[in-house]
Amino acid sequence: MRVHGLEARQGETAFAFVVFRLQRAAGRSELIDLIHHFAAIIPDADAFIADLPDDELDEPMRIVGVPWVPPEPGEAVEMQRRLIEESASKGVEETWFFQTGTSLPNTDEDDDEDAAGDEYADDSMRTQPIVLADPEDLQDDDDDDDADSPTGPHGVISDEPPLWSHGAPPMVSSVRFPVDGYPAILDELDWEDFGIAFKLAGPAVPGEGSVLFGLHALWLAPYGGRYRNAAVTIDRTNHAAHLWVDRFAVPSSTEQQVHHLLWVLSKLDEVIPVVHARFAGATMTQKYGGLMGETEEPFVLGGNPLVAVHAEGGDAAIDGWIAGQSDWSNGEVAQMLRELAIDLVTTSEALAAEGPDPGDVVDATFDDGDDDDDDSFATADREIDDPGTDEECDRHIARYAGELLAARATAGVLDTRVASILRPLLRIQEKYAHRRCAVVDVLGALRERGSVAALCRMIDDNSIKSYTESIGREDLLTRAATALGAIGDPAAIPALTKLITASGDHNDEARPAAADALATCLAAAPEPRDVDDAVLTALLSPLQRRNEGDANSRLHFAYGRLARVLAPARREVARRRLEDSKTARDDLTPMLARQVALVLARGGEVDPATADALRPLLHQTLTSLDYSHEHTLRNVHIALRMGFELPQLIDPADLVWLTRFSESEIREQAHALLARLGKPLALAPVFDRRTAKTLDATELVRLINEPHVVGRAALIAEAGRRSLPSARGAVLQAAHDVIGNARQGGANLLDPESRVLEAAVRALRSGSLDPDVIALFDRMLRHSNHHVKWEVMQDPPFDDRLIGGMFHVLAEQWGWQEKTAKQWLSRLQGSPAFEIERKRAGAPHLLASDDDDDDGLDDDDDDDDDDDVN
Repeated sequence: MRVHGLEARQGETAFAFVVFRLQRAAGRSELIDLIHHFAAIIPDADAFIADLPDDELDEPMRIVGVPWVPPEPGEAVEMQRRLIEESASKGVEETWFFQTGTSLPNTDEDDDEDAAGDEYADDSMRTQPIVLADPEDLQDDDDDDDADSPTGPHGVISDEPPLWSHGAPPMVSSVRFPVDGYPAILDELDWEDFGIAFKLAGPAVPGEGSVLFGLHALWLAPYGGRYRNAAVTIDRTNHAAHLWVDRFAVPSSTEQQVHHLLWVLSKLDEVIPVVHARFAGATMTQKYGGLMGETEEPFVLGGNPLVAVHAEGGDAAIDGWIAGQSDWSNGEVAQMLRELAIDLVTTSEALAAEGPDPGDVVDATFDDGDDDDDDSFATADREIDDPGTDEECDRHIARYAGELLAARATAGVLDTRVASILRPLLRIQEKYAHRRCAVVDVLGALRERGSVAALCRMIDDNSIKSYTESIGREDLLTRAATALGAIGDPAAIPALTKLITASGDHNDEARPAAADALATCLAAAPEPRDVDDAVLTALLSPLQRRNEGDANSRLHFAYGRLARVLAPARREVARRRLEDSKTARDDLTPMLARQVALVLARGGEVDPATADALRPLLHQTLTSLDYSHEHTLRNVHIALRMGFELPQLIDPADLVWLTRFSESEIREQAHALLARLGKPLALAPVFDRRTAKTLDATELVRLINEPHVVGRAALIAEAGRRSLPSARGAVLQAAHDVIGNARQGGANLLDPESRVLEAAVRALRSGSLDPDVIALFDRMLRHSNHHVKWEVMQDPPFDDRLIGGMFHVLAEQWGWQEKTAKQWLSRLQGSPAFEIERKRAGAPHLLASDDDDDDGLDDDDDDDDDDDVN
């Protein structure tokens, strides 16, 4: 019997548990017998047994973690040791004891229910029902309301930060296994999303989930509930797990939080060896997948050793590592390659900007020393020629190697020789569509004419005959058509024609891309140029029967481009057919696309009347926001393409804001069009979290104030991380700019604007809530767009200067924001500031109750109805 960590109680126990490893897996009855034996050291053995399934366990348990009561110093320690030694007769072969004897005050047990700030973040996920009450019932009979108030100046909670009951929790700064993201996490820790994922050695041990849940509790129990969501994600297939928490608002330094979590993981390593770990927050699927009905088995990647392997030895080292390793599954290796692709494209873009010869980079990457190009991609060839090899591994490697190459091709640092090596992958049928899509993207980015035949053959071999077959294939065929359009070889005309004229609604998705590509390929063919009437019919039919705005716009525009390259007589036929046709859409972008298509079908010449009609439509499409960021991008993208066909209709001023979009494709198109119009514009500097850290304080503040910049949210976040007082004014102005441009109602903000508000609120909350900050938050609360006030309402500061804004939110009665406002206001009801703002808001009265369906408003004071709510 081996016993580890059995010691006397340390301080005041926050959490403690013991792990038993058994000689053989135990069923339910054997486990109950074991718990009875240890009942003296388990807090509530009967409750633990009651929680077990009534029937047999899902699987017998070889390792078991249960709560533990640490002994007092002295004889009690030896009594527990004897009890453990006696358990050898019940099959226990090894035990580990873990405890934490210090904690912060529990947020649920504070005497003052009006605790501030970070404690409210936890409560904000729970709604407190509100009902109406007589205002007289809300008044305290005593005259010392102010003395009892939990708030300091301006209603801000003024309690000192809580202290650890018995010193800081245990910490380590180094562990036996590699940890990705350390020590960088010490500068980058995000309290919104914190956690650590890890890969465990060997096969899963039955019952180890109880150990993981115990360690998760050991980690978070000392912090007194100062977080919102927390869980353990277990990937049983890959023997990996993820301990995570969000909105981890604790009064501890970054070093303390990180090193305490490393200590927790070092305890796990004592029980089950850890192969690799990485600091990582939870994904949205992890947090809310259960609420959304997600049923897929979780996937956890516990680290990425390939990043270091590639940094040391390049692609050749990766091949060697993959061939020699045995700890990681094929799926894990595939995800590692995908992440590596993202890192490499970032590096490639930096190299391209700095000026080294891309050919040197390519030669170093693909030259294996013997001029045998096929050897560097033997994996793909083996899968085709010898299906008896490790097909599963080859499939994953080839799929994500395709993504890696696509990233390099996009960056312009990919040797064209790779095209001949990738083309055979297009012949792999059925479930490998994702890999083939990546290969198609690479071939299109290379614009290599030798790939045209293979792409055309793939289109012929993957025709869609039903809606069931369209799943996956329509995306593959759309990408193939786009790639052929990028290459622009007339040899693709027959295949593209076949794709356009394929019968059935299930072939509609690929038609716009195929028609657009056909126009490009026809333009490269000798005159006279023509298409069969069936092509025009196939393009016009979906315009009349399909009510999808983006598809309608793209199809109209492609039709116009195609008509423009036809011989004059046939072009006129195409124009008349379009003019006589009907369309299912009459909104701005589709109608603009229709008018532009008619102009192109007349040869592209624009008469003055048509120009006068089209200019305002193009202006509106290029400068207006649609319902969401995605819809806005679609409109802008098609409008920019129209601008390239008819540049004389574009106002350069309409393009400037597009040069600051976060999407590089939009920025590049806008710059190219500005250059074509003779109005070139300097590139806006682009910043992310990493590059923002390289700036000194003066430059950081200057760039936050600079409108011509991409990544302002990252700059604001960095200013907040440094707590720069000099950046406060710039951050406030950036937030006000977003609010000033936000539309009323429920329309979404653009993604970068949402991120600016999110970063600004976080940065400003970290300092003092001076009048300017309160004025900003109040403006956000009073804006009619719930997206504007979203970030403030996630964790509203507890400050009585915001009472008026909160009453405004309450009156809007919008979902979770109304409930949060009710809860927030209920904590201040009865105070003088509350009563003043309540009167201004029309005298609604609040009182917590069990009825959560009440609207929380009662305008029973007619004398106050005319009061100014602002």
